[in-house]
Amino acid sequence: MDSAKDSVDANHHLQT
Repeated sequence: MDSAKDSVDANHHLQT
């Protein structure tokens, strides 16, 4: 159950 965390991680990489 790490969908939300994964989403945030991806966002962080996109929002540099």
